Amino acid sequence: MSNFQLSEFKKSLSKYFDNFAVRAHELISDHQKHYLPWLIFLFSVVYLPLAFLLVEDLGLISAFEVDPASHISAVESLLKTYNMHESYHSKYYGWTYFGINFFLLVPIKLFTVLFGIESNFFLYFGIRFILFSIGLASLVAFYYVIVNFFKSHVIAFIAGLLYVFNSVGYKYFYIIHPETTGILFIFLAVLALQNFVKNPDNLKIYYW
Repeated sequence: MSNFQLSEFKKSLSKYFDNFAVRAHELISDHQKHYLPWLIFLFSVVYLPLAFLLVEDLGLISAFEVDPASHISAVESLLKTYNMHESYHSKYYGWTYFGINFFLLVPIKLFTVLFGIESNFFLYFGIRFILFSIGLASLVAFYYVIVNFFKSHVIAFIAGLLYVFNSVGYKYFYIIHPETTGILFIFLAVLALQNFVKNPDNLKIYYW
């Protein structure tokens, strides 16, 4: 191969890698916000059907899942007497989680009392749906935390997939526990910090 041909080959190769680098940069720096709906869809397909499982009898729930049954019992206790110290789990941890459940489930409780509905289906389904909603909210918050860190919706989408399908998350997106509530508020706190760093003069963000 002559020096001229070798030089042209090097130029072509260099141009190819330059174009590849530019395309890769465009992909990583993609700011199109069409990835989050896909994550929400996948999360809903995987975890929303689980909200319909074990929603009829507390004894049956207890046979399969001891802690979730205890948490459900604690929520039921709060709906009778709002006292966090009444039940074991609400006494020692998860006050925020149990508080959220209480305020969101009061309308369902009133509905069942007013219409004389003895079945616990609506109440138990409500508890599981709240858990699903908290998990979904944590996914959305996590997605935007990653977007703010890496300035890329592609990376956020990949991270979101790992978040949705990791084994630890899977446990707490289904099994009734306050942990996902804590995770949600951690992500919200990080988001608030990121926004404050971007806009330090915006005191509304600081107080929030």
